[in-house]
Amino acid sequence: MLRDTAAVLAATERPREASPAHDRTVLEKDKFRPELRAARPPGTMRSMNLMPGLSRQALAARGFRGFVPFLDLPVSDVPAGHGVYVVIRMAVSPPSFLSSSPAGHLKGRSPSVAPCKLADAWVDGATVVYVGKAEGRNGLRQRLTVYRRHGTGQRAGHWGGRYIWQLADSDTLVVAWRPTPHASKAEQALLDEFKIICHGALPFANLRNSTRNR
Repeated sequence: MLRDTAAVLAATERPREASPAHDRTVLEKDKFRPELRAARPPGTMRSMNLMPGLSRQALAARGFRGFVPFLDLPVSDVPAGHGVYVVIRMAVSPPSFLSSSPAGHLKGRSPSVAPCKLADAWVDGATVVYVGKAEGRNGLRQRLTVYRRHGTGQRAGHWGGRYIWQLADSDTLVVAWRPTPHASKAEQALLDEFKIICHGALPFANLRNSTRNR
């Protein structure tokens, strides 16, 4: 499957500067060039062409279910057991970032991140913006409930993945899940697949195994 994505990695162009708009920062696309990654100015976005292997259709074919907005999670048939889940941004247009996060604080820590840091984490064209897992005492239903509550401003233990709440269109994000007793392995496999396609980049809101500071 990864070989099928090789043909989409060719197009490149130089990054363009970001421009603010009212209380949000709107950042234009730049094309990802692996050989220039170290020289990419802070606050500019890595770009990647669309990835068929991690599209909604491909994920559905691999057993993912749901594909519902966070708002609809309470009325969705989310399994209670262990599993892996993904957050998908269907729009392929450049993102707009809010200047502050609406998510809840946790242990006195603000969830807000500077828009330039969000831009640095963004991989343009990658519809998967976060990969997570539910294991131990927290099954998929409980884990996604906590994630949703955190995004509404409540204090909830889902600090990982908080970047998504500063997307101006976070209300359009959809969540999909796949039950598996091997949640950690399934999560890592998806992250590894994404990193191979994107030459080491992680999904936008995943901070684990990366050089980004929490």
